[in-house]
Amino acid sequence: MFRGLTQLQLALPDPEIAEAMSDGLGTLPDLHTLDLRRVASEAVGGLTTGAFSRLVRFEVGGCKLTSNTLRELLDREWFERLRVLDLASTNLGDRAISSLAAHPVAGNLRVLRLGNNKIGTTGLMALGRGRFSNLRRLSLSVSAGTKSRFTDTDLASFLSSLQLPQLRCLELRGLPLGHVGVWAIAANSAFEGLRELWLGEGVTENGMKALKDAKHLQQARIV
Repeated sequence: MFRGLTQLQLALPDPEIAEAMSDGLGTLPDLHTLDLRRVASEAVGGLTTGAFSRLVRFEVGGCKLTSNTLRELLDREWFERLRVLDLASTNLGDRAISSLAAHPVAGNLRVLRLGNNKIGTTGLMALGRGRFSNLRRLSLSVSAGTKSRFTDTDLASFLSSLQLPQLRCLELRGLPLGHVGVWAIAANSAFEGLRELWLGEGVTENGMKALKDAKHLQQARIV
């Protein structure tokens, strides 16, 4: 009855129901979008047995995952084929983020959302080393008032060396961008493809002017 489904969004807060439901999701042969942002975390663990031969969009933002759960997902053949991945607010830390950045899926992703996680300096630098050669949208934004696990200097180091040739949108809302972070963006011509730039905290009037004057950011909408 449901084998022809191509997109599925579930809202299952009950852990037992969510886990039971997840066992059958991998049998849907045409599923290309799976949105589990409003389900119990147990549902995600059950996905490690599915085939998901056509899945390209996987959204689990808000589910509390462990590094082991993510590692199990990374081991699945279908994970490498993903194009859109939402892992925002999943409680993942540096080890998990480092594993993701080193995985072959990095080269296939077009959209990656990682905001509101426990990413520190190690995870941030691992992202910078990841081969996200086709990434067009990267969101690291956090909720207002969230205490960052890295400094503005760490973020500036990440931004100054970031090389994502296809990147069109970068979201840094809530992060400690500051003066050094702004100048890192303004000095890195690798951002010439940006069309949207969502700034973090601590941007001064002079910093905004530097961004707007940067030749490689003339096509970007800076917010």
